[in-house]
Amino acid sequence: MIIATHDGIFHADDVFAVAILKLIYKDIRIIRTRDENELKKADICLDVGRKYDGIKNFDHHQNDFTLKRNNIPYASSGLIWKHFGNELVKSKEAFEHIDEILQTVDVADNGIDIINVKEEFKDIYPYTLSRLIDSFNPISNEESINYDKSFLKAVELAIVILKNEIAIANNLELSRKIINKAILKAKKENKNYIVLNNLVSGWKKIIDKDILFVVYRHPDKTWCVHSIPVKEENFENRKLFPEEWGDLTNEKLAKITGVKDAFFCHKGRFIVCCKTKQGTIKIAEMAVKS
Repeated sequence: MIIATHDGIFHADDVFAVAILKLIYKDIRIIRTRDENELKKADICLDVGRKYDGIKNFDHHQNDFTLKRNNIPYASSGLIWKHFGNELVKSKEAFEHIDEILQTVDVADNGIDIINVKEEFKDIYPYTLSRLIDSFNPISNEESINYDKSFLKAVELAIVILKNEIAIANNLELSRKIINKAILKAKKENKNYIVLNNLVSGWKKIIDKDILFVVYRHPDKTWCVHSIPVKEENFENRKLFPEEWGDLTNEKLAKITGVKDAFFCHKGRFIVCCKTKQGTIKIAEMAVKS
């Protein structure tokens, strides 16, 4: 299979579009060109050619292209995911998880700013996937510079990112079952926290609105209590631990909480760690009532 995209400077949308196709089709050849005769030889043309038909052509630059989702115009990464993404995921929820990520790529490629930075942080802008991929472009326009080689390096990184996120997406259904079971148990016991024997990927996405904290076993075999964010990618929490606990560790934290094995409270007061499950449950109980 031959995949064609434009040559020269590349962006996150064409890089991720090619990465998606490389995950699906193991034997592909990539050509980067704007030559119409070369484009005719390709099985799929993306981000080039000024045509969109959902079969061979996946460009979004032409004036008559108006396709959107969530009011965000498609770019090539979103278009390729729209038509081919189901080959890589197990459910509609998993498909949408990846599409949400690619929407951030597409919106940047279409020149739309959706990031609202607070006034006090207006000079600090988030480091996005688009900016990350842009860093792979050569820093010089000298004729000896090989854009195609740099493009392929960027594609390999995009493949790693996609593999990680697809694994998370495909695990969401199982995660939901585990978390829903924990939520049901918590509600039967009139508790505003849930207990997970292991940290479940995607827990921030699927926690019930009435749950304030989650207790889970850390990979190092200690236990943690984490406050639930208002939104998945949000640092505002539904409830924080008591102010006097902030930044306390070991004996000081154990003394103020009365939990002997408590050893760490983040200064932001969104996580507390203990050596035992029983200790974290006591902490969760106190935090709910505080």
